[in-house]
Amino acid sequence: MKNIVAVSNKKQLAQFIDFPHDLYKGDSNYVPELFIAQKDLLTTHPFHKHSSLQCFLLFDGDKIIGRIAAILNNNYNIFNSTNDGFFGFLIV
Repeated sequence: MKNIVAVSNKKQLAQFIDFPHDLYKGDSNYVPELFIAQKDLLTTHPFHKHSSLQCFLLFDGDKIIGRIAAILNNNYNIFNSTNDGFFGFLIV
């Protein structure tokens, strides 16, 4: 059974960041992001002072089969007089 889970703790955040490494293991063309850089981007980056994001993991049973982040960039919306949302970090 497939299940979408909002990332809400350190273990899930590590799984979110590590998912591409597991998915592309053995692919000689894959160049992994640095874990510490991804963690910073998702937790302590200055973006979080004015905006927000929520990460999600897609499970099939106990196995992670995808990830995505929902992003609200308040500075973008103020500058453009809009109310847009974005998504990123999509891997399925």
